[in-house]
Amino acid sequence: MTGFARAARCVVCMSLAMAALPVPAEDFRLRSPDRALEAVTRPDNTLAREVRRRGRPVASTPAIGMDIDGRLRADALPALSGSARRSVDQTIRPPVAEKRSSIPDRYNELRLSFGPTLAATFRAYDDGIAYRFETAIDGEATVRDERAGLRFAKGDAAWIALSGCREEPGVDCFQTAYESNYAKLPIESVPDDGLAFLPLVVKTAGGYAGFTESDLRDYPGLWLRHAHGEPALRGDFPRHPLEEKVFGGEFQQSLVVRRTDYLARTQGRRTFPWRVLMVSPDAAGLLGNDLVYRLASPLGLDDTAWI
Repeated sequence: MTGFARAARCVVCMSLAMAALPVPAEDFRLRSPDRALEAVTRPDNTLAREVRRRGRPVASTPAIGMDIDGRLRADALPALSGSARRSVDQTIRPPVAEKRSSIPDRYNELRLSFGPTLAATFRAYDDGIAYRFETAIDGEATVRDERAGLRFAKGDAAWIALSGCREEPGVDCFQTAYESNYAKLPIESVPDDGLAFLPLVVKTAGGYAGFTESDLRDYPGLWLRHAHGEPALRGDFPRHPLEEKVFGGEFQQSLVVRRTDYLARTQGRRTFPWRVLMVSPDAAGLLGNDLVYRLASPLGLDDTAWI
């Protein structure tokens, strides 16, 4: 074999070897309009996100995603097929001025598409970060599970409310009066068997963070459990009700005693709830935060009948 042939063969071998190497995942950075908050998202086989305030860590997520029967798996995302960005600067004037009569609605948005059926939208506001999933599936979709939660630094402390379980036979801890007192606990000290409802407040190196959700429709609410051995909280959801039973004498209640093994059967073409992380340099700043309102869908004609 001539020297030229050997060199050519080496080039081909090197090209094939390079083609076989996995392509490193790209980090997508999204900053708030004032550039104080930054969300770093890495889409790979899974989707994870880290939030910082002025370069200091606030929180990150474990792998997030949705399990939809026959269509999607949270631990094996479709390949990233596109990304788009936009910036919005508008004003919301609420019909009832609860906190303020004029609400600036300024944010930067990143939308990541995973094939034709799944998208994730991220928004960075000056006072918080939010994300939601969107599906484009024909007909009805069965959501088997959703992966959500937050990971913090070791030693971060949370003000957390743990649900008190009911005494009626067959009734789970998801059915509560939401009257439990909040306790301040290091994340690592949250009981593994505890079930926390939202909102949650955490003191972090990057400031105070309040975690909750918005635009919750035709879908179960998010609850949190301690991730054993980690400074993290993982999402949990009540499954769809299968059977209810009436308890009580003078004051009767209908409570769920059996559930299915899925979260929801819902329209396949829809948006899902926003997961909202409100961020402030001090605790008082969370009191005036109306990010949940800004992210909620405007009331339509069908929504006003019960008001």
